[in-house]
Amino acid sequence: MLKLGPTFKDIKEQVPELIQNYIRDILINYGIRPDEEFEDELGGGFYLCQSPGDLKEIRNTKRTNELVPQFASLATAADSYDHADWMDEHQTFAAFLMVWNNAGGSTYFVPKPLMNKHAIESIALTQQAWS
Repeated sequence: MLKLGPTFKDIKEQVPELIQNYIRDILINYGIRPDEEFEDELGGGFYLCQSPGDLKEIRNTKRTNELVPQFASLATAADSYDHADWMDEHQTFAAFLMVWNNAGGSTYFVPKPLMNKHAIESIALTQQAWS
């Protein structure tokens, strides 16, 4: 998993234009300058998945143990997220956001080749939950 940042200037060198535009729009909406660190303001960072194992880091609210608060991930279960959707009509990348704290949470970008059945189902569950 590649952690992007810590500023938009750094991100521009790390990811395709599609992801740059997505992040730029969020930062503009929050009034964050391109040379300003954003993680504290957004409650999390931006991450680019690079291997199937990275899906284990994208947690959701499905409990894996009722006695101990452990949660599943896109590697093991589908769930609705605060945001989960394809970023373009060609389904090049999907973006997933789960808000875990008062400030927000981290956003994960998953390229199409890494999307598994749980990730695809999570997009549908998220759209259903927010419609």
